[in-house]
Amino acid sequence: MELFLQTLASCILGRDKGVNSFIVTLRSSYIVYSIYDKLNMFTYESLDIWKLAIEYARTIYKVTDKFPRSEIYGLTNQLRRAAVSISANIAEGSGASSVTDKMHYLDIAVKSALETTSEIQIALELNYLDKSVRNQLYEAAEKIIRKIRSYKKFLKSDKR
Repeated sequence: MELFLQTLASCILGRDKGVNSFIVTLRSSYIVYSIYDKLNMFTYESLDIWKLAIEYARTIYKVTDKFPRSEIYGLTNQLRRAAVSISANIAEGSGASSVTDKMHYLDIAVKSALETTSEIQIALELNYLDKSVRNQLYEAAEKIIRKIRSYKKFLKSDKR
C-alpha cells in the first residue's frame, strides 16, 4: 500500500509543477487525498499588485483605528471599504474569461485606490492624521496604481 501511495504521489507531483505536497490520510478504510498548491491556492495571490493592495488595506485599517469613534460608520468605514475593494477587484478580475473583462476589474481597482486618496485628504483636513502619514499613504496608493496600469499594459501586449 505504501509503495502504491508513493507512486501515486510522484505521478501527481510530476504532472503539476505547482503542487508542493501530497498528503494522504487513512480513515476508516477510505483514503482522503489533499493536494496543496506550492505557493497559492488562487492565481491572483501570486500577483504583486494583489499583495500590495492587501498590505495597503492592512495599513488603512491600522491608521483608521485611531480615527474618532464618531467616524466608525462614516469616514472610517468608507476608507476601509475602498481599500479592501482594491484587492477584491484584482481577485475578481483574475477569474474573468477575457482580457477586456479582466481590465474592467483592474480599472475599478484603480478607481478604488483613487477614492482612498480623496478620503485620506479629508482625514488630513479633519486632523485625524498628520501630513507624513498622508504622504506615506499617497505614495503607497500611487505605487499600486502605477503597478496596476503596468499590469494592464502587459495584458494588452500578451499574445498567448
